[in-house]
Amino acid sequence: MQFRAHTSSDERRRRLLTEGVAADGANPRRRAASCADAMASDSGEVATDQPVAAVSQRYTQAALMENQPRITDFIPQRPWVLLVLLVVNLAVIGGLIWLYSLMPHWAAHTTDGRIAAFDLDSEGSLGAWYSSTVLALAATYAMLVYHLRRHRIDDYRGRYRTWFLAALCFAMMSIDESASLHEGFKEMMTLLTGHRLYGDGSVWWIMAYGAVLGWIGIRLLLDLRECWSSLLTMLAAGLSYGAAVAVQLELVLESKGAVGVMVEEGLEMLGNVLLWLGCTLHARYIVRDIQGLIPPRKQRKKGEASSEEATKPRRRRRAAAAETEGDAQASSKPKRAAKPAVASNTTTTAAASKAAETSSASSKTATTSTGDQIRVDQPEDALNSRLSKAERRAMRKERRKQR
Repeated sequence: MQFRAHTSSDERRRRLLTEGVAADGANPRRRAASCADAMASDSGEVATDQPVAAVSQRYTQAALMENQPRITDFIPQRPWVLLVLLVVNLAVIGGLIWLYSLMPHWAAHTTDGRIAAFDLDSEGSLGAWYSSTVLALAATYAMLVYHLRRHRIDDYRGRYRTWFLAALCFAMMSIDESASLHEGFKEMMTLLTGHRLYGDGSVWWIMAYGAVLGWIGIRLLLDLRECWSSLLTMLAAGLSYGAAVAVQLELVLESKGAVGVMVEEGLEMLGNVLLWLGCTLHARYIVRDIQGLIPPRKQRKKGEASSEEATKPRRRRRAAAAETEGDAQASSKPKRAAKPAVASNTTTTAAASKAAETSSASSKTATTSTGDQIRVDQPEDALNSRLSKAERRAMRKERRKQR
């Protein structure tokens, strides 16, 4: 056998491999150009001078795209970071409510008697901007969850699409906080129907919001069952929204004054923060599940019992079932009632003699399942050696009856 002789192309391949190991992390376009030159030399073609993308001399390799942070890097993985985010947002909500409480003291020094930036009940305030920003973050993290969840292989019903609808819904809520779309919807429904329905007509947009958010919320809760932290956070957000609606409809506070506005807007902003935090917690759970940091779910006890039962041999299962059935039949047989005493001595003597004859007759013979008569007063070893299995069973049954 004659082996292939070494050529110049082999030396070229070795040199390219060495350069590839030495230039780890170099520009991928330059590596691609080197590979193209190697292929050209192997095929016998003359390599022409082609323009190669130059590496900038003003930036280091840390500025390359492969060294930039990914989108999932913005998902907080440490629990204390999430706790700090919650505390900071609660502090911001408290600060906005405090500024609104001080607005009457400072409004006397203004021309219009109010400070629009601190008024939580008006659009274009700091509270509206803060709520719009938090809802936009919630929509962003919901879209991030959608992009991660769609790669799950056991989601046969396609529940990941709910997160896309949730992201659109949260984005519309963010726009509504800034543009006050719900007020325009309220006036449009009042104009079309001619009725305001319970007060100023806010019931119109509350019903529309409740129908959409309720449908999406139920579908989200079905997907959040695996992560209890995000599930409880989303439920808390729903309770905050419900309490805010009750305050706005004056179902809780009869007169909606400054206290009512602070309570309503505070609950609404708290619901927005919990909504964002719930999406962040679920995104963190999915990332950890992708990395294999979430332990597998335990099987149900019923499934474990059925699997253990399936591993048993078939004969053992049949024997156990037969023993259980025999015990049930034995326990279900009624006890024999005691014979009433007879006053006459002659009758007693006759009954005793008749019972003795019957017992003696039955002790001598027994009827098998085939109708044959066998003697049962013979020694047991002799009987067992000549009787079949059915006959021995009939004999044992007859002896039990005699007892």
